[in-house]
Amino acid sequence: MSLYYIIGIAFLMVIIFLSGLSIGKRRVKKRREEDPYKEALTAIVEGDKELAIKKLREAISYDTENVDAYYRLGELYRDKERCDKALEIHLTLTARPGLAPQFLKKLYKAIALDYECMGEIPKAIHYIEKTIEIEPSDASLYSILLKLSISMKDWEKVENILKSFRKKIRDKYILSLMYTYLARLFVEQDIKQAERYLKNAEKSYKNRYIPLVKGEILFKKGQESRAIAEWKKFIKDAKKRRFMVYPLLENKLYEMGRYGDVIEIYENIWSKEKDAETGFPLASIYEKQGRSREAMNILKELSEKHVNALINLSFLLLERGDQEGAMEYLKRYLNITMNKYVCRVCGKEYSEPDLFCRNCGSWETILPA
Repeated sequence: MSLYYIIGIAFLMVIIFLSGLSIGKRRVKKRREEDPYKEALTAIVEGDKELAIKKLREAISYDTENVDAYYRLGELYRDKERCDKALEIHLTLTARPGLAPQFLKKLYKAIALDYECMGEIPKAIHYIEKTIEIEPSDASLYSILLKLSISMKDWEKVENILKSFRKKIRDKYILSLMYTYLARLFVEQDIKQAERYLKNAEKSYKNRYIPLVKGEILFKKGQESRAIAEWKKFIKDAKKRRFMVYPLLENKLYEMGRYGDVIEIYENIWSKEKDAETGFPLASIYEKQGRSREAMNILKELSEKHVNALINLSFLLLERGDQEGAMEYLKRYLNITMNKYVCRVCGKEYSEPDLFCRNCGSWETILPA
């Protein structure tokens, strides 16, 4: 065996050894980069925003090319109302070369929402329009653009958005919802315009919310009996959305002195369906009338699945002198976090129900938590 052959073998072994060390270091580095990122994603799913922010910052420190980590970090900052920080992160990402169109789409949308969060609506509109240029078939983008234009009271732009939606999307149901939403906005300020929008909604598609808004218009015009008939129709046809009409129905019937009608409507529905949307307001009325035992019976039935009943039960028991029982229910309630209304698509929390989510642009996704 020649000396040159031995030297060659030795040299090759050294190269393999050094390559192995390099690969090992890269693998360690990759694990260090991926672990915080995965932990951040888990924290986001579990709702732990503080931990998610911490882990995303760690992931970015290991890998400055992880654009999704930057994007998600910006989203979390906006959720925590640090809108300027969210905007700074998202705008910085736009300078990155070679971003995929789908990523650029969600990035522009995020920037629009950042600007909206900061109250800079014209800039928000600009970025939503840039997003639509990338994907003109996304109905949710038109919904967000519609919302932003409404907040600017730019009614000419609103009409142009509706025309573009009819031409490019051709979704008659969503178009009908848009017209219905606009009709509801105009009930108090311009009843004629509200009626025109509702008429366009009916022409596009007879969605289940039309009786709700029609009732509001009829009440505004002094036609109480017809309005109540429309709301009863809504209660029957839109069972999972009846919570939207109950406060209106109560207020108007109380103003008319027809307290018994409210109870009759609620009792009839409760006896058949035992739903929380009807049970809670009925129990509240019973409690106000001094019918505590009947209120408690309803709340006990609801408390198995709906934590709001727990706090009501605790107050009722406290009023009856049962402090131990009241504290038991109160502790159970305090151990549970509950929001009033939540978008089932993006998780945005709301204090009142609405037809569409102003955060992600989805329709009919805001439901009781």
